[in-house]
Amino acid sequence: DDDWSLPHRQMVAQAVLHKIAAAFSILGSVIIAYEVFLEHRKGMQSPKSRILAGLSLADIIVSFGWFLSTWPAPEETTDYVWGARGTTGTCTLQGFLVQLGHVATPMYNLVLAWFYLLMVRYNWSDARLRKSERWVHAVIWLISLVSSIYPLFWKMYNNAWQICWLEPYPSYCLNSYEHGADATCTRGDNANLHALFFTIFPVWPCIIGSMIIMLLLFLKVRAVEKQMARYAGSTQSVAMPASSRRSSVRRLSFIAPPPPPPKDAEQEQLVQHQQVVNRQRSRQVGWQAIWYVVAFFLTHILGMIANMMYTLNDSFFNYWFDLFAYFFLPLQGFLNFIVFLRTQSQMQSTVGKMAVYLLCCRGEVPRTTTNHITKVGGH
Repeated sequence: DDDWSLPHRQMVAQAVLHKIAAAFSILGSVIIAYEVFLEHRKGMQSPKSRILAGLSLADIIVSFGWFLSTWPAPEETTDYVWGARGTTGTCTLQGFLVQLGHVATPMYNLVLAWFYLLMVRYNWSDARLRKSERWVHAVIWLISLVSSIYPLFWKMYNNAWQICWLEPYPSYCLNSYEHGADATCTRGDNANLHALFFTIFPVWPCIIGSMIIMLLLFLKVRAVEKQMARYAGSTQSVAMPASSRRSSVRRLSFIAPPPPPPKDAEQEQLVQHQQVVNRQRSRQVGWQAIWYVVAFFLTHILGMIANMMYTLNDSFFNYWFDLFAYFFLPLQGFLNFIVFLRTQSQMQSTVGKMAVYLLCCRGEVPRTTTNHITKVGGH
C-alpha cells in the first residue's frame, strides 16, 4: 500500500473508476426497475416495460460485481492486485455474479430492440407481445444460470486482475490443452478458453442483431418522417378553424358559390388527426429504441474488443484503452436511465424525482413525448 509508483497509481485509478461507473449504473437501473414496478401497481405496465425491468435487473447484478472491483480478490494476490481483501469464496461469488449478468444483459438488450421493432414496424399489440414475453424471461435466465453454474464445478472463477471471472489460477499457469501433462494450473484449468467463448457469445451475436434491428427501425423512422412532412400541409388545412375557412369562402364568392361541405368532413378530420398522432408516436418510439441500442453498443464494444485481445494475446496491454473500455462496460444502467428519461413526463418515485432534479435542469425532464408513448397505432 506504500508503493505509489505509476503502475500502482494506474491500478488504483482503474479500481476506483470501476466503482464510480458501476454505482451510477446500479442507481439508474434501480430507478428504472422501481418506476416499472410503480407502473405495474397502477395497471400501466406493458410487455416492453417488463423486458426493460428484466434488463435493469441483469444490469444491477453485473454492475454490483463490477462495483466490488478488486475487493473480493484473495488476499494472497495483493502483490499485484490493489485492494484485495477477499478469499477464494468471495472471488468465486463475484465471478458468478459477473458471469450471470454478463450473459443475461446482451440477450435482454436484443429482445428489447426486437419488441420495439415489432411494435413500430409491424404494429404488434401488447396482447400479441405478451404471448412471446412469457417465454423470454425463462429462456434468458435459464441460459444465464446454466452458463454461470457449471464453471463452479471446474473452479474457473479466479482473479483476472480487475475482477474475478473466468481465469486460470495461479496467473500465467500452463493449461492442459496446450501443455498436456505439464499443466500447472491448480484451479480453472483451460478457463481462458471459456472466457474467449463468452467474450464472443452471447455479446457479439446480440450486438450484431441489435444493430440490424436499429437499421430497420431507422429506415422505418425515416419513412414515417417523410410521411409526416408530406401530409403536413394537408393536415394544417384540415385543422384550419371554421371561421377562417368561412372567410376564405366569402373572399372567393364573387367567382363561384362555395361547394357544400362533405357530410363526413368532421370524421375525415378525426381520421387524419389520428393518423398524424400515430405517425408521431411511431417516430418517437422508434428513436427511443434506437437510443437503447446505442447505449448497449457504446458500453460493450470496447470491453469486448479488450477481452478478445487479452485472451488471444497475453502480452497485449494499453493502459488508456483498458481504462476507457472497462469504465464504460459497467455503465449501461446509467445510460439506459438517460434514455428512459426521454419518454417520462413525470417520475413517480422519490428517488427518480431526485435524480431528474440533479440531471435535468432541476426537474424539467427533456421529454419528447408522454408516458404512454408506447401505445403505437392505438395498442
